[in-house]
Amino acid sequence: MEEVFQTRIAFSFGNVQEMLERRYIAAFIRVFDGVRWYYSATSSIDAIQEHINRLASIAAPSQGVTEHPVVRKLENHRENLLLFSGPESVSSRSIKEKYDLLSHYFPVIENYDHIRYWMAYYIDELRKKHFVSSKGANISFDYQKIGLHIGYEMSLNGNQVKDSFSYGTHAYRDIETQDRKFANTLNRSVDFLKRAKNIESGRYPVILSPFAAGIFAHESFGHLSESDTYQGDQALKERWVIGKQVAHKNLSIVDDGSILGMGYTPFDDEGTKSRKTYLIRDGVMVGRLHNAATAVDFNENLTGNARATSFEYEPIVRMTNTYIESGKKPLCLLIGEVDNGFLIETIKSGFGSTNFTISPAIAYRIRKGTIAEPVKISLLTGNAFETLFKIDGISDEVSLNENPFVSCTKRDQSMLPIDFGGPYVRISEIDVVG
Repeated sequence: MEEVFQTRIAFSFGNVQEMLERRYIAAFIRVFDGVRWYYSATSSIDAIQEHINRLASIAAPSQGVTEHPVVRKLENHRENLLLFSGPESVSSRSIKEKYDLLSHYFPVIENYDHIRYWMAYYIDELRKKHFVSSKGANISFDYQKIGLHIGYEMSLNGNQVKDSFSYGTHAYRDIETQDRKFANTLNRSVDFLKRAKNIESGRYPVILSPFAAGIFAHESFGHLSESDTYQGDQALKERWVIGKQVAHKNLSIVDDGSILGMGYTPFDDEGTKSRKTYLIRDGVMVGRLHNAATAVDFNENLTGNARATSFEYEPIVRMTNTYIESGKKPLCLLIGEVDNGFLIETIKSGFGSTNFTISPAIAYRIRKGTIAEPVKISLLTGNAFETLFKIDGISDEVSLNENPFVSCTKRDQSMLPIDFGGPYVRISEIDVVG
């Protein structure tokens, strides 16, 4: 069962486009008969027993279902983990407060002459979940996210730049003090607009920011680690086996729903407790993400990654907070060892699996170990598995993206909250298109 409170406010050039506040309570019900799952969803909590009875009447009776490997695999926790009640809850704040918070930033952006278009958004969500099972599980927990996003276009003398400022947090008080960060983002865009140079396409060493590195990890290996990708594909199972060297020995990638990122989920939608799961450790594939069925299929442990976008969908294997672990080099040394390359600070988009493309927004030339002028780069492109072996430097500090406007789509389920990040990551060579 989930009890949800949401707010959404949208402005365009200072004009209100949307102000929405909504609440609902709903439930997703599953019955398993040892052969298949039967599903139902309802927005009437009083009708849950009726849905259980109807599903049970469709299912085939099975006296031995409790000994089925999937049922035996399911965990049985009893825990109450509510973090966002009282004044910490976004539901305790008025929509007028949230309107004023967002509009507080408008005089700042209106002081910049080069802006031709801008839009601003505020969102929040408080989701309380209650999971019960016939095995005796009884779990309550909550999750809260708050975010603001201001996207804009600047132009000067025929040059253009699209950039944005996004900030996400879990506590309302933290989002009230972002004026300086916003001004720094705008000033960075103005600098890029005035000084950015074209580049010559070729193969270069590139350093990815934590944001860009996180997207690379998510797209290049994260989805491949979702074990339902393998089901029914024996060739893929044989290619990606635990213990295989899949990356440079300095690379480790982790998924962990227990940490308070935007992908925080202390228990998944099958009642499994979240935990830190290594996908790659020291360059070796050491783990996969599972729900109960895939864990049985692979004879591996549960990981807490059975997730559904909302009560309307069945839980499938999804990432939570996925990040690259820190390395040993300070960022200054990572940059100082590059004679001629690029630093990718922000990106517009990134997609792919075996082959990937990343479209940078803000990037800089690295010349003789020093960050130089901003540059215009259309694409970074390459083979993901070759590139994993070319990661030759990782900085010593990790940060998560913490952007509540970023989500993941898989099958027909979109807008699932996830997080990604890492340290600064250096790739020894990659195709760069100007």
